[in-house]
Amino acid sequence: MQTGTLFLVILAITASAHVAEARPQISDDDGVNVCIIPLITTSETKETIYAIYVRMSNLKHILVCVCLVMIPQFIQSQTFGDEELLPDETSPLGPNEFPSLQNNVCGDILFIFDTSCSISMEERVRAKWHAVNLLRSLNIAERNGQLDVRVGALSFSKWTNIHFNLGDYTTKAEIEFALANMNMTDYGCRTHTHKAINSIFTNFFGTDGTFPADRPDGNYPDMVVYYGDGVSYNERILSKVEDSIQLLHSVPNLLVYMVLLQNQYGNVARMDELLGIPSPNIIPGRNLLSMNSGESLNTLSQLISQDFRCKPTLPDPIANDPGNICVDIVFGFDTSCSIRDGDKELARELAKEIVRQVKSGTTHISAFTFDEDVYPAFYPAHFGDNNGAEIILQALDNLDMSKKVCKTNTPKVFEQMDNFYFVDNVELGDRPDNEYPDLAIIFYDGMTSPGRLSIRTIDRAAALKEKGVDILLIKLWNNRDKDGSNEFKFLPSSPDFLIPGVQQGFLTQQSFQLAVNNVLSLLDKTYTCSA
Repeated sequence: MQTGTLFLVILAITASAHVAEARPQISDDDGVNVCIIPLITTSETKETIYAIYVRMSNLKHILVCVCLVMIPQFIQSQTFGDEELLPDETSPLGPNEFPSLQNNVCGDILFIFDTSCSISMEERVRAKWHAVNLLRSLNIAERNGQLDVRVGALSFSKWTNIHFNLGDYTTKAEIEFALANMNMTDYGCRTHTHKAINSIFTNFFGTDGTFPADRPDGNYPDMVVYYGDGVSYNERILSKVEDSIQLLHSVPNLLVYMVLLQNQYGNVARMDELLGIPSPNIIPGRNLLSMNSGESLNTLSQLISQDFRCKPTLPDPIANDPGNICVDIVFGFDTSCSIRDGDKELARELAKEIVRQVKSGTTHISAFTFDEDVYPAFYPAHFGDNNGAEIILQALDNLDMSKKVCKTNTPKVFEQMDNFYFVDNVELGDRPDNEYPDLAIIFYDGMTSPGRLSIRTIDRAAALKEKGVDILLIKLWNNRDKDGSNEFKFLPSSPDFLIPGVQQGFLTQQSFQLAVNNVLSLLDKTYTCSA
């Protein structure tokens, strides 16, 4: 048994002596009283330690107690704070502990939000941003002009409200924008959970062909991400809730994840809902998470990436020939002391894979390395008319990746692009931006050195983006355990232009091929030549 679980068991036993004097509202569930008792609260950390009190009268209740203490996801430190538009990157890990880039996800997602009066507006907004950031963290490719994932959104209280249907939005950015701008007002205040569950099958998911936007489950299975407090309105509707839960889990190819929200009145979630709404699994509580757990976003992202990995029967999202890509690309390679030699070589190989896939003539390639200074390596004018893939690959092979100075003067990188590479300088090979947009692909650990210049890095990148230059950042590991998450947030043109994505580690041998696929998919959908 894990230490944390043992602590909960001991705490549950010792706390029972104190419950009789000041017992909070308790939910009666088939003879088992379960309550979560706030014992200690510190204003500095806003953390609350919770103990479980269970009144047990027979062996069945003992088994229930054992089950409960094995579900630590929803009994976590209660932390409250402003939700970031992007979650912080996990602290950099050692070379042998890299998280790999997550699987490409294929499926149809329905987000359901409890917006009844028992959920504060602050908590509803946090749930909404949790969903936005979850979507951003998933690896979603594009096949034949369509995303591998379709998304719908529904909120409910006494009545349900469909914010948008599957297939209403066709790009990841559109879906994120629609989620972020949802109105989280309640519709009738009360919590009629059964209406939300029933709406899944009357408006979104059915047998193949029932709803045109719901694609065949063989390649695109269905999932529900449910945000709620697990407290339906009153006893009179509980039979309806139980019936809807039975229906929920009678449908094949449907997985349900539940993110537990805080009930602002202190009412405790019903076990029938906590254990019934998430899909059953051999691991108790696997699909049940708490909004107040700092790991809920990362854990849920990993679960979905595991459960909804694209089937090998689907065509590769990257065609052998991605088509004519019209873009002017400048590669920038961080060669400072904080980048391992092996990671520099991975960056070189990724750049070469890009060159192999794009067509010469419609794509111009330049490159430089940088540390405290910027060192131009080559640009199209170097090669004259002989600027095909082979000559570019040879130039990349000959690129000097050795460190010259340890510091990383990243502001100078963006100044060099602004003043040298991307100024419609025909002599260098920069062409009119209306036909050939500008793209900077930077292989970088997110750490300006000295650190006080980081804000200048962000400002210079913002100025470059305002001029129409796109910035694609390929994340490299910092070998001094420095955390580059702040620059990872603000330098790329959008979350799609950060590879590997948020919470998906760095460029490694394990993540290399998926990183290649993601870059090529982005090029294909963003820079295809106009007819």
